[in-house]
Amino acid sequence: MTRNFRKIAALVLALAMFASSFAFTSFAVDGVQGGENISVGLALSAESAKPGDVITVTVSISNNYNAAAMRWPVLFSKDFFELVGEDGGVTTPIDNVTAAVGSTTTALADDFVPAAYADTHSAFTIQWFAGVTEDKAVAVFNSGVAAEAFTFQLKVKETATGTGSVLIPADSTAFYDMAMLDPTDPLSYYDATELNVTVSDPAAVVAQSVAAADPELVAAEGYSVKTIQFDGDDTIYLCGFDVVAVVDNGEAFTDQFTINNGTYTVSSDTLATGTVVTVYNAAGEVFAEYPIIFFGDTSGDGLIDNLDGSVLYGYLSGEIEPQGDKMINYYACDLFIEDTNSAGVDALDSSAINAVISGEKDLSSINQTHVV
Repeated sequence: MTRNFRKIAALVLALAMFASSFAFTSFAVDGVQGGENISVGLALSAESAKPGDVITVTVSISNNYNAAAMRWPVLFSKDFFELVGEDGGVTTPIDNVTAAVGSTTTALADDFVPAAYADTHSAFTIQWFAGVTEDKAVAVFNSGVAAEAFTFQLKVKETATGTGSVLIPADSTAFYDMAMLDPTDPLSYYDATELNVTVSDPAAVVAQSVAAADPELVAAEGYSVKTIQFDGDDTIYLCGFDVVAVVDNGEAFTDQFTINNGTYTVSSDTLATGTVVTVYNAAGEVFAEYPIIFFGDTSGDGLIDNLDGSVLYGYLSGEIEPQGDKMINYYACDLFIEDTNSAGVDALDSSAINAVISGEKDLSSINQTHVV
């Protein structure tokens, strides 16, 4: 190992130790290009996004000469964004970064967040330390014009609302830049001076609200629960229950259906004409109310007996008028189905209900799905 190489290798180690010791200090080159201020720019891959979308953050730097070590603390709204992966998926897309031999490390380090942002932002830090090239020179970074130095990725949180920001605050004491006047001379780094940082306006992303899917009623496997409407009536009803399982066997009728993308409550534990299933969306708001029709239960007490036969006969004879909130009882009289959506009570319906009341036929003889 030559003496010169040992000096350079020692420098790299010294630079790393020096940078660690002066984590809250900035360095500047004053002489190579006239001491221009370093400039930092930020850009986002999108100005609006839905919760769950991934945003790419691009950091550009310019007026940075012969840098042997750099740290970039990038702040982001912590209630709005989360880092993608442990390292943010960091890439270094520009030749003068990738060509500059060295090592890159990343960290999520909230202790680098200035006090003014402590309650709202987290800090993602990226550090780069120069390495040694094949010709045994320190591979310092040079960029006179704005160059995209690296990118990383943030994901918009599922709970994000409003606007999230990404920025490098000018008053961040976590920023540093260690520079060298002559990259071939391992001992020519500069003393600490104040580094003026020019930062572009914070890049912001607006989260677009995502409407949750509407609740959907689905019959459980092996059952035929469904929604139904009648001509001239805007109300949506539920029918198609296996009433033998419920009435004769004591099964809970709510086991016969589920609600996707929502929840529900029922007005009674009894399967009866007029029992109402209220469906709520993901936000807990009422989405729909579905009254249940138990065909044959014309009185709404959950049974089929003489009372139901009397109600059906009242509609058939004209003594009872189908109107108002009693329309559901009228629909429940339509047992002998000729047309799915046109309710009508006739002698066939009377015969069907009397057969059940008398025990000549059981509950399964009544078509609860109302499908011909």
